[in-house]
Amino acid sequence: KIVPWAGEFLSGRSGAHAGHFIPTRRNSIILEENNCHPQCSHCNLQSGNPTCYHLYMMKVYGKKEIERLQCLKDNVSRKFEWDELEELRTGYRDRWKIAVKSIKTNI
Repeated sequence: KIVPWAGEFLSGRSGAHAGHFIPTRRNSIILEENNCHPQCSHCNLQSGNPTCYHLYMMKVYGKKEIERLQCLKDNVSRKFEWDELEELRTGYRDRWKIAVKSIKTNI
């Protein structure tokens, strides 16, 4: 299993969404990788299945990281520079290509 709360995604009954532990559109947290994980579309559309997601976050990251993410949402404003966004885009694109290649190799 990828994560314990992505049942439908893992069983192949629906597509994967980017599920955010702390749902927000604020720049300070929207691109935090520890706040975003694969999640089945059903769970994501039902407010993210917060109980299971919280248990997963505690197990994988611990209370300190959860508090850090909450602090980012509550207290920090962030403005990205164009170069930062371009670097993120390039990095994600490269990681995507590696993941696709890995999946094709293992099929």
